[in-house]
Amino acid sequence: LPQKLFRLNPKVKWPVHFTSKVVAAEKITKGILCDPGDNPNVYIQANNGLIIGNNVGFGSGSKVISANHSHTNHSEHSKTSPIIIGNNVWIGANVIILKGVSIGEHSVIAAGSVVRKDVDSYSVYGGVPAKKLKDLV
Repeated sequence: LPQKLFRLNPKVKWPVHFTSKVVAAEKITKGILCDPGDNPNVYIQANNGLIIGNNVGFGSGSKVISANHSHTNHSEHSKTSPIIIGNNVWIGANVIILKGVSIGEHSVIAAGSVVRKDVDSYSVYGGVPAKKLKDLV
């Protein structure tokens, strides 16, 4: 209700928590059972695109950042490939996912991690920077 009433994230077509922010929602493709930004304090910046599979959960305080700004012009974003998140992924609280990353299906990103490289399917990643902690199969 606050989303429509107070014009918070007005271009977003799915429910977003009033403390969360979604930038460039038109560049997000998402599956079912997935509403990026529905938990508190989530920040989604999809300037270079964001592709999200089915059944993906974003923990409170998580950040998805698809573009860096130019070093010479801070109002301009550099071009990179989109972030891709596979099906059945859980992204823990306060995780940061950086530009151009692919996260494989059925994976878990531990709370507080910074993901700057691709994540294998069926695995658990954690840490700063995120590293594979174990396989799930």
